[in-house]
Amino acid sequence: MRASLLLGRCLAEEGRLREAIVLLDRAQAHPTLAPYARLWAAEAALRLGDPEGARRRLVQALRGGLAGDGVVRAQLTLARAWLQLGRARQAEAHAREALAQARGDEERAWAWWWLARAAEVRGAGREARVRYATTWWGFPGTEASHAAWTELRRLGRVPAPPVGARVERARRLRDPAAALREWRAALHQGLPHHLAAEAYLQVGLLQLGSSSAVASLTRAVPDPRYGPQARYWLGAAYARLGHEAAAARTWSGLARRFPTSPWTARALVALASRAERRGDLQAADRWLAPATAFRTAAGDQARWRRGWLRYRQGRYAEAEALWREAARLHPDSPSASAALYWAALARARRGVEARSLLEAVARDYPHAYHGQRARERLGLSIPPPAPAPAPVDLPHDRYASRAVELAALGLYREAEDEVEVVAQRTPSQHLARLLAWVRAGAGDLRGSVGAAEALVRPWSWRAPELDAGLWSLAYPLAHWEVVERFARERGLDPLLVLAVVREESRFDPEAVSPAGAVGLMQLLPSTARGLDPSVAPQDLVDPQTSVRLGTAYLAGRLRDFGGDVVMALVAYNAGPGAARRFLGLRGDSVDEFIERIPYAETRAYVKRVLESYGVYRWLYRGDR
Repeated sequence: MRASLLLGRCLAEEGRLREAIVLLDRAQAHPTLAPYARLWAAEAALRLGDPEGARRRLVQALRGGLAGDGVVRAQLTLARAWLQLGRARQAEAHAREALAQARGDEERAWAWWWLARAAEVRGAGREARVRYATTWWGFPGTEASHAAWTELRRLGRVPAPPVGARVERARRLRDPAAALREWRAALHQGLPHHLAAEAYLQVGLLQLGSSSAVASLTRAVPDPRYGPQARYWLGAAYARLGHEAAAARTWSGLARRFPTSPWTARALVALASRAERRGDLQAADRWLAPATAFRTAAGDQARWRRGWLRYRQGRYAEAEALWREAARLHPDSPSASAALYWAALARARRGVEARSLLEAVARDYPHAYHGQRARERLGLSIPPPAPAPAPVDLPHDRYASRAVELAALGLYREAEDEVEVVAQRTPSQHLARLLAWVRAGAGDLRGSVGAAEALVRPWSWRAPELDAGLWSLAYPLAHWEVVERFARERGLDPLLVLAVVREESRFDPEAVSPAGAVGLMQLLPSTARGLDPSVAPQDLVDPQTSVRLGTAYLAGRLRDFGGDVVMALVAYNAGPGAARRFLGLRGDSVDEFIERIPYAETRAYVKRVLESYGVYRWLYRGDR
């Protein structure tokens, strides 16, 4: 039956529809894969001109428990079948069901397209044009968008994009400048209150360094859903413009009005950071103290930085006590290894024995950045290899779960849907691993790494227990041939380049940052043109172009700073000018220098890349 399913799909793709239907109907006897056999048989029947046969199979497929995109696909195919049967209202109902459940742009776009087609069939021409326009404008780059444009031209006058389509388009555009234009156009056209607040927030975020950001974010503040977030970014907008007093008022007001919001923790840390930069360490500590109550990344940062403030003042015993207490209370937090590592350094500053504490950090957190630093200080070799993963085979004498059956047959997209549905009900390590694996098989590296990271946390004391299969899903040798080729040409370690790519884009070649950096290695178009004047911004989504130029840029920064990897990473993230300004902070201690980098984003970036670089060297040390 498994063979019938696969062969039936292959024959359908080749256009041998009658043969495909025979095999797929036979595969309906498979107890777990029957819904997919019915779905694919229905699609073949529809192409063969049998809408009633398609409709009958699709109803059975939906009753059989399709998941995720399979449900959407079945609903869209039902819409097509009903249209061929001359039942536009039924077609419209199924297209609406598909739209309500669709997650991806392609599926949402096709749902709108079939809604438009159904309206046209029942004679609602104006409604059809609006829906085609929504498909065309709201989902740029999709196949349905191009098809809708063709239909609009056939129908004559092309209407202005509906305001809802502008919102859809703005949410999806990766180019920040284009997204900003679309949000502004939507606001100009007129939005209901709940969408207007979202639009003002996005307009403010997309122009954070300008005075107009303040006006936009101020208009988003009254909305109860976006109030805390808008207030935080309003403070950030004031700070970027140099209006420190206004930033402080906004952030402290956020803390008073929304004392339990996660955005309050970020605001308190931002206030502390500015006080620390002014040299007012007591004020910084006052802001950090309430932030330590939050179990968020900002709360974690606050707990660590309270110790750092005392370390800077030479109050090493107090710093050690705070760091030890933070690690005791939150042993599996991202900052636990950092707290214990710095507690050891504080002991060393006092002339007290610190080796045992460093050994504990190296033993308990061997893959975390600070665990790696502890091993370096102690002169220890890299940790032993991760255990091999247990083999997973499809049983020959019985049927596995639907997700496992689909994955084993190479049907990764369908397997992903099934895993996600089950994982929402009963999350487990097994399901997280399976989700990462099927996403990798489907070519979704960013999603695969994200799923694997739910389990693989280098800063966790549980990390040494994980097997090599999980580690390689979280730290894949993605785009290896391209990375290795250009890294070798530039005299770079390919594993360092992979670490940069991982932290810059999570291996998404089409990633675009709010600042406009593009591609795997997140280059600004202006930087790319400086390296190769023939390169256009759209070229940077090509992995080979991004890695070719990104490695050239990274190699240049290494030359600028005499091979100093830390300074090169600072320059890669913050720019060469900023890196040169920070050189004055560069003393004998690389640890203290990194923590004194004025930009919080750059501090975190350098540690993340170095941590990933260490993991890559450990994981693939014998393979490359």
